[in-house]
Amino acid sequence: MIVLRPRRTVDLPPTPPTPRSILGRAAAWPPLRLGQAYAVIACAAAFLREFGLVGGRPALNELGLLLTGLAGLALYIVVAFYRDDDVLSAAVLLVVTLLVGTIAAGVVAGVVVTRSLAGGMAMLIMSPITYVVSGFLMVPVAAAIIWLSRQVSRIVERLGGTDAPTPPVTAPKHQS
Repeated sequence: MIVLRPRRTVDLPPTPPTPRSILGRAAAWPPLRLGQAYAVIACAAAFLREFGLVGGRPALNELGLLLTGLAGLALYIVVAFYRDDDVLSAAVLLVVTLLVGTIAAGVVAGVVVTRSLAGGMAMLIMSPITYVVSGFLMVPVAAAIIWLSRQVSRIVERLGGTDAPTPPVTAPKHQS
């Protein structure tokens, strides 16, 4: 005999309001999704750069560089102003996302455009060295830049500036 028991209901806390801007929505993403979004944009930019270099079209190369710069700037703005992380965590997130996304995009674009695994293999062999050296150099610099930009933002906000970024949205805590 099957006995059906009534289901218990659980009152969930109210969901926080969703930000209206694209950067505010991206700040609520977990770090992995933020890195994936950057890697996809960096991969598209790397394809443009590779096709521009191989095909002799400098406009495609410059468009790829511009797209890479804009993606990195958007990532910096999200990490520095919209996420509620401490300075060192924000710097590590920024540097690791930039390094991994850019190197992975370069490897994928190089393999696809040249139709050869040799360039991708060489890039993969050199990438751990690049991670360690660049990470040791870039994390403290990124932490200082993020700290300085947050301080300037607070000063501008206290002075009554209207162009100050919105306060950070607390990113949901994801358990792994």
